[in-house]
Amino acid sequence: MHFKQIEVPGIGCLSYVIGCPAAKVAAVIDPKRDVQDYLDIARSQGMKITHVIEIHI
Repeated sequence: MHFKQIEVPGIGCLSYVIGCPAAKVAAVIDPKRDVQDYLDIARSQGMKITHVIEIHI
């Protein structure tokens, strides 16, 4: 299980990457507009982002 919390500086919002390196899949929860951090995290763990969940609509 991989869990990473990402803070968005200046506005105090948090987003998360939750994934399974063994299954090579990940989900991003409440993403910020610049997605490069999520792509870098997934790539470094050998995972592919398969789901994006937005709970702050």
